[in-house]
Amino acid sequence: VDILKKAEGYHANNTDKYITEMAARKRLKTEKVHDFFVDLSRMSEMAYPGADQQRVREANLRQHFMTNINHPLISARLREHTEMNIDQLLDLAILLESCYEASKVPAHQVNSMTKQADKMNNARISKLTNMVEKLAINHMEQANQQGMTDQMYNDDGGMNPGCSYHYYN
Repeated sequence: VDILKKAEGYHANNTDKYITEMAARKRLKTEKVHDFFVDLSRMSEMAYPGADQQRVREANLRQHFMTNINHPLISARLREHTEMNIDQLLDLAILLESCYEASKVPAHQVNSMTKQADKMNNARISKLTNMVEKLAINHMEQANQQGMTDQMYNDDGGMNPGCSYHYYN
């Protein structure tokens, strides 16, 4: 176990190295918040190994995460939530970043994207409606061929409730 710990950097001589790396580690502009957090967590585990250091590890991870996220607005909002644990803080940071990115899209572009999605959905609905109509016609033709139309319709010309060939408009 000691050999594995040394190979992974879990020995006392390296703790200062990982503490320094954590302090210097800044989130890259293209890096996802989650990936940055995972890397900081790894460094935190190396810098503060052992169960007895868990509170120190989490406090430092929290501090370095908020400080080095490299986005002043997100950092400020994260600092407002002192009651959150580190996992909740990560979720909030991801949410804030996605909201920030979404706010950069101009409103006319969002409206245009919504209209395109509506057109695509309408086309899909139309296609499904046509398929259902064809299936209903096919079933009716099969019923005619099998002489089952008398069972399908009641005396008023409407469909019998027990018939399995219901078609709704």
